Amino acid sequence: MRPAPFDYLKPASLTDALAAIARGATPLAGGQSLLQAMRLRAAEPAALVDLNGVAELGRTIEWTGATMDVGALVTHATFLADARVTSEFPWLHAAVRALGDVQVRNLGTVLGNVCWADPRANMLVALLASDAVVRLRAPEDTAERRLPLADFVTGFRSTALGRGLALGLEVPRLPAHGVYLEFSRQRQDLALVNVCVVRAPGHARVVVGGVHRQPLRLTALEARLAQRPLPEAVDDATLDGLFDGLALEPIRDAHGSPGYKLHLARVLVARALSAIAEAVQ
Repeated sequence: MRPAPFDYLKPASLTDALAAIARGATPLAGGQSLLQAMRLRAAEPAALVDLNGVAELGRTIEWTGATMDVGALVTHATFLADARVTSEFPWLHAAVRALGDVQVRNLGTVLGNVCWADPRANMLVALLASDAVVRLRAPEDTAERRLPLADFVTGFRSTALGRGLALGLEVPRLPAHGVYLEFSRQRQDLALVNVCVVRAPGHARVVVGGVHRQPLRLTALEARLAQRPLPEAVDDATLDGLFDGLALEPIRDAHGSPGYKLHLARVLVARALSAIAEAVQ
């Protein structure tokens, strides 16, 4: 199926890009998810604003003492090739390595994966577990703002951007261990369920994608993990009440019942915790 008719804009400045977005244009960076949705008529934007000509948008990963800063136009391939990502954030490296094929990784952007806000998106789940912060700007803003990724995603493929633009990501550099795991129907397919666990002394994040309309942080389990050493064997007691008290809105599709996906999530969380326990011994 062909996309519905649309206008194509390619501004050279951030000011012009923001003005186009304020008028209702949809941002386009890699477009690996957006264009597919347009072909299926699941998305019908009146105009696309191509960000690749905007000089102010970063195409590199910058390292400071406290953070890893990912520019808006950093592709998955660029992210995957950075040796410091591999050494400091192996769970993010694993997440991007499992994402799509070579063509998708060459064109798609890390920030685009986050802004698409699919609850099973590899980088969204892994970056949520990494306490990432989004830098964004709306046309009426005089300067960019920073918003925790946990507050940035507001629902199924929905974010707090409104008619603004995400400019980059900041990821804190913690001395942490982390694991990203997913279950998909075939290699490099969209995950059916995915999990990311990140743990440092006194700190833990557990994020599950695919069981709710947006990725879930399992805060009760995080609190238990932050307060005590990981057991060598992850038993049922460790995972008791994994989803208790959470008002779940399951994704209903042909690939598995909500109960099946919750079971998958439990299995993957247990495997991730076991892997971290082994790594820290």
